[in-house]
Amino acid sequence: MIVSAMSTATMEDIRASAPECLLWQQMYIFKNRSLTESMIRRAEHQGFGAIVVTVDSPVTGQAVSLGKHMFVLPDGLRNVSQEYHQVRGVQSGTRPVVGHRVGQAE
Repeated sequence: MIVSAMSTATMEDIRASAPECLLWQQMYIFKNRSLTESMIRRAEHQGFGAIVVTVDSPVTGQAVSLGKHMFVLPDGLRNVSQEYHQVRGVQSGTRPVVGHRVGQAE
């Protein structure tokens, strides 16, 4: 099972509830590299078998970047990864042009 980096359950809770399950951790490359590294170390410590790196993070429009129309989790759900690391407003660490250059010769 591939666990989302934005999961509403911690890696530790998921591992405890499925001790024999093959788990992979989906990961964004965050601008805060220490957050990225910490999440990888936690997955490693919990015995996750692989890291699945997402490199096509969406680029938000102006309304979203200005705080309008922000995604909000429904009542009763929370982003435990951000809470665990005590961060808010996590930003992608990939450059917007990376998607346009994949597969193109320099």
